[in-house]
Amino acid sequence: TGVDTVSAATDAANKAYVDATVSAAAYTPDIWQVNTASDLNTQDTTLICDTVRIRNGSTNTAGSGTNAGEIAIIDAGTYEITYSISIKVPAGVTTRQVVATYLASNGTPIPGSLNSTYLRLPGSNQGGATSLFNTSYVVAGTEDTSIALIIGWLDGTNQSVDIYEPGSIQNTITFRKIS
Repeated sequence: TGVDTVSAATDAANKAYVDATVSAAAYTPDIWQVNTASDLNTQDTTLICDTVRIRNGSTNTAGSGTNAGEIAIIDAGTYEITYSISIKVPAGVTTRQVVATYLASNGTPIPGSLNSTYLRLPGSNQGGATSLFNTSYVVAGTEDTSIALIIGWLDGTNQSVDIYEPGSIQNTITFRKIS
């Protein structure tokens, strides 16, 4: 009649098992700041995101990737990587453009990491600012996995964009080991 028949010892043993299993598999994220930049206009430019670690979780990444701006994944495993950046068209740009960002692992684009947006011209009622956001997954099999956040153009215009912080909200790339 609604009475729990599990003994206190069994309940304690089950709780200890669950706590040990969950704590062994749960990782907290490492969060890195994506630096602001002005007048980016070169296809496949690596954005700098290896200088300021906002949160040092238990995922074990380092700001020492293979190339400048890249983040190194230290331990083998499966990772969830999320980036969020704000971009705007600087004054003087006269052509609309399709800007894209994606992640690369050791120089190879990560499937599913592409995000693009159509940017109009700067000025009133033009829509010259937006954000790019994506969550992707990568399997790091060795200790030399280096992740880059890259910006480019899908339409070949290679105009110019700024990475900026609207209202001082930081642009970030987050790494969380999931297995």
